[in-house]
Amino acid sequence: MSIVAPPDATKEGGRFFVVEPDRAGLEELSRLVADGELAPPVDRVFPLAETAQAYAALEQGHRRGKTVLHVS
Repeated sequence: MSIVAPPDATKEGGRFFVVEPDRAGLEELSRLVADGELAPPVDRVFPLAETAQAYAALEQGHRRGKTVLHVS
C-alpha cells in the first residue's frame, strides 16, 4: 500500500490510492494498526542517532518493508 506513488507493476498485491494526509485520516490509520487490522511491513528499525546508517540501508535496496526511525 502506498500513498506516495503507484506500486511496482511487476509485483502482485499492491494497492495505490490518493489521500490528503489530515488528522482524522492519520488517527484512523493509527487505530487500524493498533487494532491489528493493518500491519505495515517493517524491514528495519534504527534509533534516531543512526539516521545516516538508515539512509545507507535504503541505498542497498532489496527491502521487504519500510525503514523506520525510532524516536524516543
